[in-house]
Amino acid sequence: MENINSIPTESILENGKVKKLYNTPTDKIDVVKYKMSKIEIYEIDAKELYIFSTGGIGNNFQTAGWSFISFFIAIILALFTCDIKLPNGFLIFSILATAFFVSSLFCFFFWKRTKTDVETTIKEIKDRAQNL
Repeated sequence: MENINSIPTESILENGKVKKLYNTPTDKIDVVKYKMSKIEIYEIDAKELYIFSTGGIGNNFQTAGWSFISFFIAIILALFTCDIKLPNGFLIFSILATAFFVSSLFCFFFWKRTKTDVETTIKEIKDRAQNL
């Protein structure tokens, strides 16, 4: 009797169960070939992973900028559509609107300067992989 361990064994699984077991060299095994694109795996550190998961610090500046713009628009609409009965109400609302508008400009400026964090990080990783 032939030792079964010396014969190559292959099987086809279907729904987690063996559908057909090929254990003799004479059984025909259909080989299915697939074309696969190139897969590149890069080693990244915790800082780079954080940048990829959050979109970098520039994403925070963009979010804050849009929030400040929306506050600015809300205050301007309130300023021109409501009758403000405070003694210095117009002045207070104008100062708040100006502060929110200037803050949004600063946030958008910083976002413009830092929005390339993700692209820069990808380039650094690829350059580091090329130098290995």
